[in-house]
Amino acid sequence: MISLCVSSFARATVPKIFHVSASVQPGETVLLYGDGLAEVSAKGWRIADAEVQDPSEKQSALPSTEGKSLRILQSSNECAKVLLPMDWQPGLYAIRLQNSSSPSDVVWINRTEPQWWLGAPSDVAYIGQTLRVFGKNFGEHTNAWLTNNGISRRLEPIKREFFHASFKIPSDLTPGTYELWLHNGYGGPTGFAKAPSVHVIAAVSWPETIYDVKTFGANGDGHTDDTQAIQKALLQAEQHNGGVVHLSAATYVINQPLMIPSFTTLKGEGQDKTKIITSSPLKTMIKGNAHFAVTDLRLISSTAEQIIICPDEPKLYNRYGVNAPAFSCNDMQLVRLTIQHEVPVPQPMPSNYRKTRTVTAFGPDIILKDCHIINTSGMPLALFALHHDQIIHNHFEPGEGGWVGMWDEDESVFENNELHPLPNTHGNGTGIQGDAYRFYFAGNHIHDLRGTYGEAFSFDTAYFAFWIGHFESLGDHLLTVPSATLTDQDPHNKSTFGQALDLKGKVVVIVQGKGLGQRNRIVSNTAQTLTLEEDWIIPPDANSVLAVLNNKTEIAMVNNHFENVAAMIQLYSQGYGIIIDHNEGTNTGGTYGTSWDFQPREKDKSIKQRFGRPMHRLSICYFNEWTHNHLTGVLDPQNINAPHIPYPNAAIIGPVLSVQGRNDPLDVRGITTLGNIERDNLGDKDVTLSLVYQNKNKPHPTQLPPMPMSYIARDTIIEGNKISNSSVCLDIYPGNQDTLVHNNHFQNCSIPIQDSGIHTLIEED
Repeated sequence: MISLCVSSFARATVPKIFHVSASVQPGETVLLYGDGLAEVSAKGWRIADAEVQDPSEKQSALPSTEGKSLRILQSSNECAKVLLPMDWQPGLYAIRLQNSSSPSDVVWINRTEPQWWLGAPSDVAYIGQTLRVFGKNFGEHTNAWLTNNGISRRLEPIKREFFHASFKIPSDLTPGTYELWLHNGYGGPTGFAKAPSVHVIAAVSWPETIYDVKTFGANGDGHTDDTQAIQKALLQAEQHNGGVVHLSAATYVINQPLMIPSFTTLKGEGQDKTKIITSSPLKTMIKGNAHFAVTDLRLISSTAEQIIICPDEPKLYNRYGVNAPAFSCNDMQLVRLTIQHEVPVPQPMPSNYRKTRTVTAFGPDIILKDCHIINTSGMPLALFALHHDQIIHNHFEPGEGGWVGMWDEDESVFENNELHPLPNTHGNGTGIQGDAYRFYFAGNHIHDLRGTYGEAFSFDTAYFAFWIGHFESLGDHLLTVPSATLTDQDPHNKSTFGQALDLKGKVVVIVQGKGLGQRNRIVSNTAQTLTLEEDWIIPPDANSVLAVLNNKTEIAMVNNHFENVAAMIQLYSQGYGIIIDHNEGTNTGGTYGTSWDFQPREKDKSIKQRFGRPMHRLSICYFNEWTHNHLTGVLDPQNINAPHIPYPNAAIIGPVLSVQGRNDPLDVRGITTLGNIERDNLGDKDVTLSLVYQNKNKPHPTQLPPMPMSYIARDTIIEGNKISNSSVCLDIYPGNQDTLVHNNHFQNCSIPIQDSGIHTLIEED
């Protein structure tokens, strides 16, 4: 009898929810993820709209009316897929789940979710200037307020989109630290949401005294060495704490790098009027350490290894990679530049050829705007440790084997750029290596790639878990793992051998067991402990499997256009909560997220070990949403990158399990694909919605090798898509469990739905 009571109590624990899908409309399905959701009912409310004046009106109470019973299409202990009524109006909704004895907390659907903001350098915003806010569920009626000590100021809107809005800070605002609130126009007083606080100060300007280089002896005749004259002008500006070093319309020759002091602008009269050239084998043409600008110039060299570098620190000159320099570049502004970096490339290119970099910077608050960068032999741009960096309205033309690279990004923007390789070269696209936390990639046009793999944008590396296993103890924001697990055990790493790995900013993700799917950002760590950003909503237990991974989350990839590329947007290594929305692709391999979970073969020594220990290759694809994308056609089979597309003869949308086809032994520790959504996409002519494997050396579809679980992917929603004129409209491979296929429209497909999944629910009109 006691045993029965305990069992009944366990089944009736309070339903808990930690994840809610974004932007759900009437007649669509909400994905709820948590714990204790197996035997629940759902009630829902459409919250009434009303005019609001300021955030002091905020409330979170449910209406007094009885909620409407909602249909749950699928449920398990961890997931409930709840259908919204077709007769509701678009807006803010509330849902509460209920089991036999306990209700869940209320979850809000479509309430605005501001995640981060961008203002001026050094994490502040300037009075009278623009504040950009990024997140989810914004829209054309979004408004913002700054509040402090009971005083609330509504901000003037400048631009309002679904994942971004910009506002003007009042010119008479008092400096101080303010709470930032947003409201998207839905839900009256219930619709307010708080963003991170904003520190507002008076605008800071640099000195504007002009130092004309010709008064310091520059000739500008295109032949005479003007290095010393220009450097004298720069030194004069430095002695006066900055200024504007002016180069009139002319061609200036330099034979040594120019060092730009802080708070100084090197300014020409236009990209077609003022030129700086060198034929000397320089390490770089221009260098600086912080708070400098280069504008309105054309820089030309076929001999310099780099053109602009910041900071001027030896570690940054290594073209094979970059170790963290002793200090960072802060606040470098490159505006309205044309850079012709035309180093000849030997043909054929040797495998060990050292590619050049045109612009290299390490640190925060980098602005690259309205520039045209040509690099015939490598990378037009290489940025490291980004924070509030802005890459806006540039034209990149990489050459042989080149690409635009970013490493370890935080709260940065890549917007309205064009990227394509130089004619008759094998240039690539762009991407981020390492962490990518809060990134906005919008309005870009990437096309006609011919480099290796043909990836327009890829979230790449690291391919492994820094640690995976069971914890030893769990405390308040603290996780203890087995002894010395988090240390560098590689004796070749002399400076870090035996020391704790630096895992700050990485995430702990529960990949199996209690709390499945939750992530928690690491604040600091020792060799055995991890201090976490917040408490777990659903604490893991002794059977839970946890992994320490690179942080790639809170990212919006929206309104981009891709043509003739093998991959539009590829979530290749770790993707969690990434939005891929309203992108267009013509003749591509599609947009997808890869995942894997295996031990490399013994002979693959280059990837077998990391930090002196066996490396477990793990990549997850969790809670990503592919919505409103429009794809037409697949990459031409004659294209050099056609062999690299993950699905034969079709562009795909959705998750891909990478089995690799190399006979790597699957060592499944957890779920690699979880809670993804493919909704309201449009595909025509060889486009396939995917839950497939990437297994290039075996026929499609292929069976998974033996593994401990019957599935490796769970709880995908495929809803409201329109696919036509394709061989297979939807392909669900074995190992995918609890997939919901709802209200799609498939036309002129040889096979509308190919379903080899487990417990797939298909409800089509």
